[in-house]
Amino acid sequence: MSSAALKKSLGALVTKSRAAGRWPVVAAGQAVLAEPLSLDCQINLLGAMHEVWLLKNSLAPYWKAWRTDAAGWARRCLERLSSSDHDYWALAALLGLGIEQVREVLEPSGYTLESLRWAQARDDAKVHIATLRRADGGDDRLWSGVLELGWDTKSGVLTDVARWRAVMLDELVHEGGNALGRGQGTFFLRAVLPYGTCRAESGLFELRSEWAVPVEKSLLRGAKARR
Repeated sequence: MSSAALKKSLGALVTKSRAAGRWPVVAAGQAVLAEPLSLDCQINLLGAMHEVWLLKNSLAPYWKAWRTDAAGWARRCLERLSSSDHDYWALAALLGLGIEQVREVLEPSGYTLESLRWAQARDDAKVHIATLRRADGGDDRLWSGVLELGWDTKSGVLTDVARWRAVMLDELVHEGGNALGRGQGTFFLRAVLPYGTCRAESGLFELRSEWAVPVEKSLLRGAKARR
């Protein structure tokens, strides 16, 4: 998409969003029009679009236009998530990336893999979810800056992402390189494709043995889980 076409598209998006009362998109869209090369403004707009439940056909043109450097995009989202409990837009802006594009920046961004599990998506697709935390050297049962990245096992596309400020585990064991346990998490954010948002002050956190997946049997093969 040319810069002129992109500007026209953004203008139309802002106009339609104002008429529909989608004020997060109006604000984020106006910011991009003022600073079209700002990575943070681009991230904010995609996050805002997901927040108001705009679907893939609306998001995809901007994904294509702005995420030519997928690793750089993911790195900035992770930087923002490492320091904020409320940055839903940075979390949602990870959706649609490939896990292999994100994987290369996880460790340099300070995240350590703790566990990998499977889940079933609403469309019956199988999803693998990696649980990561900031490598801060803290208490083994107290994880801070917890990030969960879920991808479609066939396409590798991120479809379910979440972030906790912290997780306190009452039970913790390690089996086959995977942490397993149960506890409570605080300040939870979640974004899901094709739509879906969640924010919660606290909630149950659980990693069961029957959910566990060996890292070598996933698209994260080559990554090392903490033992």
